[in-house]
Amino acid sequence: MFRNNEILLTQPLAATPRLHAAPVTWCGAEQNEWCWAATVQMVLKSRGSTRSQCEIVQTFLQDASLDCCTRPFRCNVSCDSRDFETLVCPTEGLTVSPAPQPQLSFAEIQTNVVDENKLLILGFRRASGRRVTGHMALVVGVSAPDQVMILDCAKNNSTGAVPRPHLPTGYYGTWVQTWIVD
Repeated sequence: MFRNNEILLTQPLAATPRLHAAPVTWCGAEQNEWCWAATVQMVLKSRGSTRSQCEIVQTFLQDASLDCCTRPFRCNVSCDSRDFETLVCPTEGLTVSPAPQPQLSFAEIQTNVVDENKLLILGFRRASGRRVTGHMALVVGVSAPDQVMILDCAKNNSTGAVPRPHLPTGYYGTWVQTWIVD
């Protein structure tokens, strides 16, 4: 859980967390479909950018008449994984690449985030009746023995430490994609 942008752990850690070298500040999604924009904003902020979610969405939609910053409800759109990878991230100056497999082991997460100083973006899919929704979250560190430190932009659904075994199906639907941020 988070309070005032601080990680409040959902369970005690067995060891001191090992975090990404650059500090990453939590950002809540400003609209219910903007987890993708909030995740991009968190990465950009860790690199010194001040881009807002509405600016990120406005650029993605390429329609100035929507005026996403003064009327964000008009721009409350989701972003599929293909557009996220090929349109949103390159437009925002981010290089992301899909991981070799959608789900990474704890050792692979640790190697990327701690040893190689890269952030990971996780993509989830959940079915509720006939509706399928997606979600994204940002991996910023690890803690032994198998806890993954996640910044989750969903309002009232922010998480600090999540046991790696819970990620495939027990976190937010099914873990279907991992992007490595270079």
